[in-house]
Amino acid sequence: MIHKSISAQIVYIIFLAWVVSGCVHTRPPVNPVMDTKAFNLAMSAHILNHTIVSSKGTGTARLCDNGNVKTFRFAWAAMIPDRIRITFLVSGIPAETIVSDGTRLSFVSHTGNHRTYTSYSENPDMEKYIKVPVRLSELVLILAGRLPVKNFDDAYFLPDDTSFSTVHTKNSHSSQYQEIHFSRNRLPDFIRTLGGTGILLYEIRIIKYRHTEKNYIPVKLRLEDRTGRKLDLNMDNFIVNPPIKKPVFQLTRSK
Repeated sequence: MIHKSISAQIVYIIFLAWVVSGCVHTRPPVNPVMDTKAFNLAMSAHILNHTIVSSKGTGTARLCDNGNVKTFRFAWAAMIPDRIRITFLVSGIPAETIVSDGTRLSFVSHTGNHRTYTSYSENPDMEKYIKVPVRLSELVLILAGRLPVKNFDDAYFLPDDTSFSTVHTKNSHSSQYQEIHFSRNRLPDFIRTLGGTGILLYEIRIIKYRHTEKNYIPVKLRLEDRTGRKLDLNMDNFIVNPPIKKPVFQLTRSK
């Protein structure tokens, strides 16, 4: 009976190890040439449009949450790393505003739908506002025409990627990691952010770039979390590096 119990425990341990390994792939053996190629490719996404430090413009946002679909026009101003002002409009009339001056984030209703809410946390999670779990700094990057590629110190091609188009990036100080997929023209077309257990946190799909003289600006994107909630952003007017005064990012109250 003891031998059977031990055997059962061994089988269970092997099964558990198989399940875990199926959820989180292990790093393939180091290949200096291919790892360097992967690192450089991932870095090209990390520094894309790195000369853009501010932006403003208008666009359309479409939120799909459990079958409920809402569409808004929006206007924004953003300054890296953490200043933002977004106003959502319904029939051309301001309905909600999200504003951050780098020290506090406020959510304002222009219709009296709720009281003004202010958070003083550093780089807060925006899920309660836009229904997708991205951080404030990541949203600022997106609206500034850049990509929310996290800092990394290791990059490699996924083991089953024969086209060498998907790069896995990891930072030794974080349990999260990212998978960046590149199109044929070597521009990222989606970025997945995953937790340490391999569970998807959110995905950003870049549907359209606008090519200017100096930049490839993502102007049509879809943000989606693991539950299927989607936020589509279509920026039809995008101004690069406009001068923006600091009061724009401060909460103002109407009298």
